[in-house]
Amino acid sequence: LTVDRICHKIRIITSEVSYWKQRLQDLTQPSNLKFRKDLERQKFELEAKQSELKDKIVVLESNYKEQLEIQQQLTPRAIEGGWEEQVGINLNNTREEVTRAKQELIFSVRKKLLNVTEQIDELQLEEDEAVFNVNDLSLRRQVEQNDLWNFQHDYERKMEKELKRKRIVEEKMKWAVKFYTLSGKPDKRKPLIYCEKINGCDGNNVQQY
Repeated sequence: LTVDRICHKIRIITSEVSYWKQRLQDLTQPSNLKFRKDLERQKFELEAKQSELKDKIVVLESNYKEQLEIQQQLTPRAIEGGWEEQVGINLNNTREEVTRAKQELIFSVRKKLLNVTEQIDELQLEEDEAVFNVNDLSLRRQVEQNDLWNFQHDYERKMEKELKRKRIVEEKMKWAVKFYTLSGKPDKRKPLIYCEKINGCDGNNVQQY
């Protein structure tokens, strides 16, 4: 019963190991590796674009603040010369550029980057899970196999000891004296071990077995 139970567990674990090995093999096929490499390239490009937009927004906001300061410092003569209108146009254009840059950053670049990053993380998680399960299940299978080998070894030793005991009994029985009645029927008395005169017995002396 114990052997059947252990063997059954080993078969189940072996089946699971085969499944996760196949899963790992599928994840590391050339087509999947190429897909993952493309995702990594997209992530790199999107991160660069994100950094570029952040820098652009910082510069535009700085320019916008400068234009506000200029607007506040305009002299009456500058206003008469049309600089107030020009500064207003610059402020409006800068504000629109900041808005477009932020919209592109938040609703386009970051959204795409988040999606690509999630795909990469999911693929990595699946690969890590497959590797972990292959290693963990292989270790568990080895433990079960060791238990099986130990059980079989103990059983074989027990059987060998029992067989040795039976051989000793059989050997002793070969030298046992069997008694018969005068009618030739076996005597029900317990067999006795024969002791020859050369061993110090007188022929009438016997030892019980």
